[in-house]
Amino acid sequence: MKANGIKADRIFFSPHIVDETVIASEKRKYNRDEVRKSLGIKRRDTVFLFNDMLEEESRPMVMAEAVAKLVEIENAKFIFAGDGSLLNKIQSLCNKNSIFLSKKKIDGAGYLLCATDVLVICSDTCQWSRTVNVPMNWELPVIVSDGCIAARDLVIDGYTGYSFYKGDSNSLAVIMKRFLSSPNKAHRMGFAASSETKNYSLKQSASAIIDAINYVTK
Repeated sequence: MKANGIKADRIFFSPHIVDETVIASEKRKYNRDEVRKSLGIKRRDTVFLFNDMLEEESRPMVMAEAVAKLVEIENAKFIFAGDGSLLNKIQSLCNKNSIFLSKKKIDGAGYLLCATDVLVICSDTCQWSRTVNVPMNWELPVIVSDGCIAARDLVIDGYTGYSFYKGDSNSLAVIMKRFLSSPNKAHRMGFAASSETKNYSLKQSASAIIDAINYVTK
């Protein structure tokens, strides 16, 4: 906006947000150890979650191709949560160490997020930053394609997550290996991600709107 000649005192930051109170309620509802046990996931496993439709626009095959390069790593688990025409193709490519769940059988987003270590978004053009904001509120680092709009602000490379070259499964697999070779990395980066979302809170968004209204009505 400054590049368009708008003065700094006329710019108010009111970002896309999530209701932190709803997430806090879900955190009380779900128990990580219990959910992981129900899914057959061990405590030492590092879990990557793809939580989107299994259709071309979400690019699940990028995730599947990356997973196929990592299936021999013993402590890796991969969850595909979604339905779509590519399900059978994905299953044939990376059935080992992978868990497939239909959205119809999932009891709320928190059920999977509490059991996950890293969220992966492969869409080339994901425009809604809330998709990243939610898992970061769950203290999860995120891996997104560099076409995802959240890669420009919420995802700070090496701090709150990583971005990979869109459509490039090799690039994605390299990043996933970083978490698998360093089991504590996801926890450390998840804490940083949660801290970063404080700048994208309900309070921050509402405050900026009020400031903008006060500016034009003064």
